[in-house]
Amino acid sequence: MASRRRTQAADAASSPIPPFRYSTKRRRGAAAAPAPASPCSSLHEDLVARIAERVLAAGDILDYVRFRAVCKLWRSSTVDPRGRGVVDPRFHPRRWTMLPEGHGLQPGHAKLRGHVRFFNHDTGAFVRSRIPELKDHCILDSPEGLLLLQRDADAAVRLLHPFTGDVCELPPLTSLIRRSAGDQRWTLTSWSTNRVARTLGFHGSLYLAYWGDESSILRLDPPSPMEDEELPLPRTIAAIPGELMRMPQLVECNSEILVIGCTDVYRSQLVVVRLSELLQGGPTVPLTSIGDHCLFIGMRSLAVSSKGLPSVAADSIILCDSINDIHQMQYNLGDNTLSLACDEDILHSPPPSPHSIVHHLITCCFPYFWNKGLIYCSRTKPRWGFKKGKWRLGA
Repeated sequence: MASRRRTQAADAASSPIPPFRYSTKRRRGAAAAPAPASPCSSLHEDLVARIAERVLAAGDILDYVRFRAVCKLWRSSTVDPRGRGVVDPRFHPRRWTMLPEGHGLQPGHAKLRGHVRFFNHDTGAFVRSRIPELKDHCILDSPEGLLLLQRDADAAVRLLHPFTGDVCELPPLTSLIRRSAGDQRWTLTSWSTNRVARTLGFHGSLYLAYWGDESSILRLDPPSPMEDEELPLPRTIAAIPGELMRMPQLVECNSEILVIGCTDVYRSQLVVVRLSELLQGGPTVPLTSIGDHCLFIGMRSLAVSSKGLPSVAADSIILCDSINDIHQMQYNLGDNTLSLACDEDILHSPPPSPHSIVHHLITCCFPYFWNKGLIYCSRTKPRWGFKKGKWRLGA
């Protein structure tokens, strides 16, 4: 027995790894093995910058942020979006939209603890962002994915990037009083928006769909710094023949503007054309397909990919402000048929919980419901809670 124990001890001593235990602790005084070099650090800085430009050009600011987070070299070789998120259009989160929570949980509600959810139109991805400003601000709109805020205490207007936290201070609404002067005020336009049905901000300009005997598309460009205080008038950029469509509306889809209209007041047949074709002035051929996209048409419009949202039908148009008395209708471009966008009657009463993604997306097309955390219902008058209502008249 003693001989066997001596043999096991001798075998253990000659083995490079102990038979039962192996300690990874470095011996005192021993030099640490050098860490292997990361493959990402071998890329040239110029190449990293070029790749980052391609990622940013794809339009998703969060992909760009993740790219910069790979390593120190990639972060130091690329432009930091913080501090530039509002003033630099490249960093605008135009593919992201704030998602309404429902149940009256408006952005800034105490139960949300300062968090707001956003979804990506193209991928269906959802993210949460903490925005402390919403505690004493209301949201008026979301141009280019930014949040247009109004502060409760003094009606100050601010433009906020929801992911970088950058804020651009704009003149307060009280500057509409004529005693204000200089650049720190808003200026009322001299033209009327009568018969302008829908507007769309796109690449710094405002596009307007005009309804009339002869419908048209107008564009309002921002004034240059050298111009006087009188704002420029919108100019007509495209006429829409009555035989092509009536009641045009605008939506951004795949980085271009689509014009959607109908052939009759009952919307029994819808027509979709590219604005770029209307601008050419020649014959315009209606689109027979919009691929995997679904267009939500309301007070404002959204184009959402069905790839990441299985409950959203591809190649279709949902009429969020349907003239149907009971249901929102969905138009299929493939066979020109109408069907129900959702089963519930959400025109006469709010839909029951849990709400589907279609309910949330329809609500995104109606700002007065969207900014109050309410799910859209045409027979419901959206109201702020008692504590907030006195500060947010008209919002």
